[in-house]
Amino acid sequence: MPFPAQDSITEESRGPRVRPRNWNLDVQTVLAIVVIAALLVAGLYYSKIRHRPLQVSGFIEADEIRLGSRVGGRVAEVHCEEGQRVERDSC
Repeated sequence: MPFPAQDSITEESRGPRVRPRNWNLDVQTVLAIVVIAALLVAGLYYSKIRHRPLQVSGFIEADEIRLGSRVGGRVAEVHCEEGQRVERDSC
């Protein structure tokens, strides 16, 4: 079935005409929209730069180990610092 020629289409067959919206916004309305948008952006920015402790939920599991020495007595001197990496006979 061929399409009708462009000239044979009437205004009624095209359907109702849709008028473009007429946005009559006054200055106060535009200013209110800009202020609300600025507040939303500022709140989002503040929430991103605020430093608060990280809170997570979960379980902690640990093992307790008791150490003992083979020889009794008191320690007279410690030649290494806490957390220092040592090798055999270095301290």
